[in-house]
Amino acid sequence: MDDATPLQQRIPAHWDGLSASERKLAHLLMQPGFSLTGFQAAELAALAEVSRACTARFFQKIGYEGFHQARRLERDLSGNSPLERTPAAGKPPAKGRRRAADAPRGAQAWQEHTRAQKEQLDDLHGAVGATQIDAAVGLLFKAPRVYVLGLRASHVLATYAQALWLQLRHDVHLLGDAAARPSELLSQVRPGDLLVAFDFRRRSSQLLPLMRAAARREARQLLVSDTAISDAVKLADASLCCPNPRHYLFDSHIAAFSLIHFVSTQIAARYPQQVRRRLADIEDLHNQLADIEGPRGAASTRT
Repeated sequence: MDDATPLQQRIPAHWDGLSASERKLAHLLMQPGFSLTGFQAAELAALAEVSRACTARFFQKIGYEGFHQARRLERDLSGNSPLERTPAAGKPPAKGRRRAADAPRGAQAWQEHTRAQKEQLDDLHGAVGATQIDAAVGLLFKAPRVYVLGLRASHVLATYAQALWLQLRHDVHLLGDAAARPSELLSQVRPGDLLVAFDFRRRSSQLLPLMRAAARREARQLLVSDTAISDAVKLADASLCCPNPRHYLFDSHIAAFSLIHFVSTQIAARYPQQVRRRLADIEDLHNQLADIEGPRGAASTRT
């Protein structure tokens, strides 16, 4: 195999030759969304609960000189930022990537984009099971208060989730609001409250300290992330892992948006009477305020 062959293709090709311990490491590396690039060899061995010697043998068996070459090549193939994924003018792209000039355009580009989005949703169905969704629904509806946290790119997901969940139940708060006051808002968290943390690349170094602070306040935690193995996963009472393949320039969060939407519909399906009362109260206020346009473009009024 040449340097352009990604890790996810090397492992199945060498599976029969791996020992039981090496397969434990392989299972870790094959988790949806798991990225080798953020770990040292010792950290990786500890996560997989294998020896460092086993880790070294594993990477040699699947065609690398060793761990460091594997990590370097994975970084070259994926890139951690939009800048790294954009070839510089006059510079050839990394192995495994096509030149910007050779990238599809027009109808072909649009067709490839929509196909990739559909594949991402198909992968979501395999990555998240009904039992996991049921657990998340129960946590979201039964908690006294829900605090939603997302930093960097994850902030958009957190904002969308809070907008939907606030229609279904009381006391859903965005922990990182426009005034950037997570500490002040976190001070309101009480035992039994729920922190929902969204953790997608590129990750903020502030997420783990905030999750640890919530744990000290005895809050329960639900993590929605693009990796199944991380320190954030260990802190969470439950977690949902969304596919987040690396696209040419920007990550795509369509799977995460779809999951938020589905979880919201499942809350309404499981607790229909409570949700209906909440929505009726909201609609009554809309009618009083006449702040929503009616079917003919006029403000809605009470009849």
